[in-house]
Amino acid sequence: MSRRLPDGIEDPRFRALYERLGDYAGHILDGSVQLARRLHASELSPEHVLASMLRDEECGATRLVLYAFADPDTIRIEVMAQCDGIMVVRSNGSLPFSVRAIQALEEAHRGAAARGSQAVETIDVLCSAWRSLPDEVRARLKSLEETAGLTPPACSARGPGSHLFASFDKTARQALGRAARAASANRRESISPAHLILGVLEADDSIPGRTKLTRQAARFALTGVDDDPTPLDPRPLGVSEELFRLFESLPDGAQTSDFLGRFLAAGSEEVRALLMRQRITPALFERAGGSFPDPDPPLGAGQKP
Repeated sequence: MSRRLPDGIEDPRFRALYERLGDYAGHILDGSVQLARRLHASELSPEHVLASMLRDEECGATRLVLYAFADPDTIRIEVMAQCDGIMVVRSNGSLPFSVRAIQALEEAHRGAAARGSQAVETIDVLCSAWRSLPDEVRARLKSLEETAGLTPPACSARGPGSHLFASFDKTARQALGRAARAASANRRESISPAHLILGVLEADDSIPGRTKLTRQAARFALTGVDDDPTPLDPRPLGVSEELFRLFESLPDGAQTSDFLGRFLAAGSEEVRALLMRQRITPALFERAGGSFPDPDPPLGAGQKP
């Protein structure tokens, strides 16, 4: 029997590729699909595969990277910044937004439009993040609800194809960076509506005077309840043409080291330059040969029934 294709991907070319892979490489490809979904990407790209692979210390490709005295985490941070998705890119890593946070950011556009503004401001982010909080968390910030003007009327959604952050003003963009910092400080894997509120309060000194909400009160109220565990929506996910072009020549039973070989031979210019800077070269790959095979995958992962 063939492998079960990851949910939401129906492209027959992807099925053909997926079924040709070795078990552990299939397990890595499964992980790359999950990464693309966590980043709210529109399609699966080669960079998602590379980032997923570098996070796995057991696979042959990552052991080859370690053999080159390179740091997989350092490379992965730079690769993540090149991935398709919606996230805040920072020097120490990239963080995606949670499901509710994405909803809040989209709602912030509607709030700005309702005010007749072409720019999304911190007050729009704050209002939408507030409404996106779970009821039990929102109850901790009652002072925010009691402030007049924090519930903009509904209006039509943004037009298709517009970039989510294109109309955010400078301070609102700074708030997103502060929100990522708050999420990282709390060791969360995504930026939640609670983090957006904390980010706005850090970036815009005028907010406490407009809402009666202070940074200290918000931090106290949101301690321990700042995460957003809302499950990802298994929506359809496209597959980039670059991924097919890169991996179409993989042999049957391909392993993760074969993935790495393709990145070295025909990956994007940015990826090849990054690998070369880390002393992961085609010559090293040729010398290593088959010295770094993949292990057996975790039970039930990436295996043909």
